[in-house]
Amino acid sequence: MKLLVHHAVSIAFVSVALLATSATGSAQQAGHAFETFRVDLSATANVNNNTLHEFWDPRVGAELSVATPFYLGSVELGAHYVGFNALASEQPDFTSLYIYLGWGCELALSQRLRWYNGFRIGSFLMRFDVPSGNKTEQELAFALNTGLRYPIAGHWSVAVSARYQVVYTHERIHLAYMTAGLGRSFGMPRWLKEFLD
Repeated sequence: MKLLVHHAVSIAFVSVALLATSATGSAQQAGHAFETFRVDLSATANVNNNTLHEFWDPRVGAELSVATPFYLGSVELGAHYVGFNALASEQPDFTSLYIYLGWGCELALSQRLRWYNGFRIGSFLMRFDVPSGNKTEQELAFALNTGLRYPIAGHWSVAVSARYQVVYTHERIHLAYMTAGLGRSFGMPRWLKEFLD
């Protein structure tokens, strides 16, 4: 347990340091808040192994998010869906839906390649498939996220990322994910930009 806490603190410290570094590369976005938005669709894979995985096997998940430049960095809204198959008949299968708000900054590694670091906070909803009907549980969840993005054609880009997530159940759930996906940028409609400003 102490080792797990040590790793979590280390990840948090490194991520905050990266955010501070990345912020210097994003200050120029301050005058472009809400000018554009990007829609990302990604596939996700759970890659860690702990007590949860002794009872459930996570399937490949899907994530949909929308991000827009903010006065510093960018903000995002998204949803991440994953199914978990029970490894024994005593446990029910369950699905999870993580609905979150996030913030982060990008750092230019080259003329086109961008490195993103940020965090997310939101609601982690679990729906268990039990004989008497679906049983649900909802908890707070927090995640640290780091990734790379590269434009491929026009307004399209590809992205890969790694994420560490903590779900604040009575016994904390620690999840690590790798993701890969495709993004498309759009101009923000004037009426919506005026509303957000």
